[in-house]
Amino acid sequence: MNTSDITLIEKQITALEKQLSALHSQRLAVLEQQVREAQSRIQALTGTTRRISSPAESPSARAATPTQPTTARVAPRVARVKSVKVGAKKKRTRMPSDLVNDKIMNTIKEANSEGLSQKEISVRSGVNYQTTAKKLRELPGIVKKGSGKEARYTFKG
Repeated sequence: MNTSDITLIEKQITALEKQLSALHSQRLAVLEQQVREAQSRIQALTGTTRRISSPAESPSARAATPTQPTTARVAPRVARVKSVKVGAKKKRTRMPSDLVNDKIMNTIKEANSEGLSQKEISVRSGVNYQTTAKKLRELPGIVKKGSGKEARYTFKG
């Protein structure tokens, strides 16, 4: 091989790199359009807009890095949906804070003079154990007697 062959091959390589870069940017534009369409469909169905957490890679950054074949493929991350489907269409929603407060207060008021433990309040009111603990600290008029597992809560009103 002489120098003219090498320069010809180098020119072909640069031309191929430019074509590859153009293809990457075209593919990226197509994917971005598909993402926008999917987001608009999600917004139409749910009334909320979801954002993709990782930004798209720029075509210039991809063209600057040499491409090497990968041996193992990694599955793409799927965004987790926080609401859980119940039945065919309904989704669980959070119980309003004032309703939680009312349930806990009514449970304590209905109890006898000895009071109830946090677990008993949680079971009777149907409110999550940790939420019950938080509300017992926050709600006015609730008196704690004892400590630890022997703690009893009564209403002083």
